[in-house]
Amino acid sequence: MILNKIILTAGSGAKLFFDEGLTLRIPQYKLIEYSLSEGVEVAVEKLNALMKESNLFSLESRALYWMQFKRFSEKELRKKMIKYIDDEKSVSEVVDKFISLGYLNDLKLAEDYVSDSVKFKKDGVRKIRVNLFKKGISKETINEVLSTLVDEDELIEKGVELALKKQKTFTGKNLDSRSITQKLFSFLAGKGYTTSQIKKVLSVTGDKNAEEIEEC
Repeated sequence: MILNKIILTAGSGAKLFFDEGLTLRIPQYKLIEYSLSEGVEVAVEKLNALMKESNLFSLESRALYWMQFKRFSEKELRKKMIKYIDDEKSVSEVVDKFISLGYLNDLKLAEDYVSDSVKFKKDGVRKIRVNLFKKGISKETINEVLSTLVDEDELIEKGVELALKKQKTFTGKNLDSRSITQKLFSFLAGKGYTTSQIKKVLSVTGDKNAEEIEEC
C-alpha cells in the first residue's frame, strides 16, 4: 500500500493517507521510527504495526482529553477506555504508560481525596472508605492513607461543626431533645461517622442524650 500524503497535526500527531483510502494517525516521532515518507510503499507487516500505533495514539489522546476534566483512578480510566475501544491489551498498554509517567497515581489520588473530604466536606471515615473503594482504590491503599492522614481529633472537630450547623435547622420545629438527638445521629452517620465518634461529637455540643446512644 502506498503512503500518499503525510500531514502533521496539532498535539504532535501525524495523519497518514494511503492510496486505498486508509487514514491513520500516529505520533510524529513514529515517522522516523518507521522510516515513513510520502510516496513509499508500506508492507503489510509494517502497515499492521502502524494500525496498532494508530489505535494506541487515538486511545491515549482520548484518555488525556478526559483527564482534563476529571481525575481518574486506574480502575476508572481503564473502565472508561474499554467502553471507548474494546481492546483490553491496548487499554492496558496505555494505563501502564500513564502510570509510568505519573499521570495515574492511585496513592496520590487517595491522599488528596481523604484530605479534601475531611477538610472541606467534613466526611467521616466510613463514607470516605466507601467512596475510595468505588473508585477502585485497593483496600491496602485505603487503609494506609486513612491510618496516616485521618486525625481523630480533627474529625471530631469537623463533626461538631456539622452538628451545630444542623441543629440550627431544627429551630421552630417543636422537636423534643430525643428527636433532635436521633436526627443528628442519622445525619452524622450518613456523613460516615462511627457511633463512638457521633457520641463524642454530641457530647461536645452538649447533647444530654449522647451517652444513651448504643454502640454499633
